Amino acid sequence: MDINNLGGPYANGWVNLSNRIQQAIANPASMYNTDWQDAVCQTAPMTKHALSVSSGGENSNLFFSGSYLNQDGIEIESGYEKFNFQVNSTAKLGILTIGENLNVYTSNQTNASSLNYLASRQSPLVPIYKADNLGGFDGATDALDLINVNN
Repeated sequence: MDINNLGGPYANGWVNLSNRIQQAIANPASMYNTDWQDAVCQTAPMTKHALSVSSGGENSNLFFSGSYLNQDGIEIESGYEKFNFQVNSTAKLGILTIGENLNVYTSNQTNASSLNYLASRQSPLVPIYKADNLGGFDGATDALDLINVNN
């Protein structure tokens, strides 16, 4: 069977696959070797800043603190950010001591969903970007391919 003479709607796909296999056999370096983990992961630096002030006397104490945390996630488009404020105070009134603690924080976590999961299952033979294809990714190579897929 001659793969170049197959008919039907998928003939071009078989010819392209055949050409790609022949190219890989003749020149293995011409095949893609995409490192998907490297493509979706990044260095994840973390910064944390904190400030605290305390004061007190014989009958009272006051403590105030605030902090900021920002950490990029190891997956692109992921990370964690947190603001934290805390106030503690005590007062002594005779034999009675009264105190309070207040801690308020807000945080924002951004997840890349299943990006790392999908990347770990992607073939290294698939390129991340192909400038000669419509949209820049694997798929249609020209407008006629799009028409054939939709019909």
